[in-house]
Amino acid sequence: MLGVSMGLVGSWASGRAKPSYETIIKLIDAGVTVEELFGKENAEKLAENSKTLQTSPPTRSDLKAVVREIMDEIKSESGSPNL
Repeated sequence: MLGVSMGLVGSWASGRAKPSYETIIKLIDAGVTVEELFGKENAEKLAENSKTLQTSPPTRSDLKAVVREIMDEIKSESGSPNL
């Protein structure tokens, strides 16, 4: 479904590699949550932001915006433009 090997998924799970932004969007579209992708702290950040911006639950578009923000933070912390 994602077009990646099981070995690459194993590398993501072990922390040896990180999925690209495009792959993360595919994962979100497939139903993977921000908490599953980025942990509880970032999921709470999304929930907090969505409460201040709107009263309805976050949409896929909201999730994608947060993923983009998180990926930008990861890129700047790691110094790697290839995430």
